[in-house]
Order: sequence, then C-alpha cells, then structure tokens
Amino acid sequence: MKLSDLPTEIQNELNEKRLHLHETMKVNGAYNITLVNNEGTRYFVAHRYCIGWADQRNGHTNTMPFGGGTYWVIQYGAVLWDRRKNPVGEWDYYWCVPSSKKFSKSLNGTEIPSRVGTKKEVLAIAKQIGIFEI
Repeated sequence: MKLSDLPTEIQNELNEKRLHLHETMKVNGAYNITLVNNEGTRYFVAHRYCIGWADQRNGHTNTMPFGGGTYWVIQYGAVLWDRRKNPVGEWDYYWCVPSSKKFSKSLNGTEIPSRVGTKKEVLAIAKQIGIFEI
C-alpha cells in the first residue's frame, strides 16, 4: 500500500507529522543518538553496546566499573510510514524511525560503517552526511 492510496485526511496528517519529525525524534544521549533530517525523509540512529563488565587477569576476575569496552552500531536509512491496529481495532498510521530501508552510503558518497568505537566517530559520520542538525 502506498501513501497516495490512503484517504486524504490521513495523508495530510502524516505529512504534517513528517515536517516535525526532526524536532520530536532528536536524541543525543550517552547510549542512544537519533537524528532525522529537516524534510523528515532520512534518519540516523546509533546505539551504544557494552562488551563486558568483567576482566580476566592473572587468574582473577576483576569487575570493571566502566565495562570492558563499548562500540556503537549505526543505522542510516529512509523514513517510512507504517500502520498498526490500536486496542479499539482501528488503524493507527505513524512514521518508522528506524525503518527497514537502510543504506550503506549517503547521497553525498559518505560510507556508513555498521560499527564504530566512540561517540566522536558517530557524530563525525553524522556531520559528514551533512543533512542532520547536530
């Protein structure tokens, strides 16, 4: 089903929500980064994962307060709409961030790695893409 197949009032409501996605979906936290461009067509999502909280040295297990290391998983793609039934049985329409449509390269040619080591690298990639307000 395409967006143009929906009734006009639902299309207008979805398009209005799309214009404000970059305001409502902006997150820059310690473990999550979510950015949407001003047009509401592209998203950039990064999640931080911890490798481990224990360290094996000299036959002893030591607990490390900041973990054994972390990495960031990056997703870049197109914002798509979807629908789901609410408890009343009616359809709710919404924009998916992140969606199933992902890209490994941006429009300006920036390669999007799937995994990086630091938050600085994540933000540098988002700046290289050039369409997100950071």
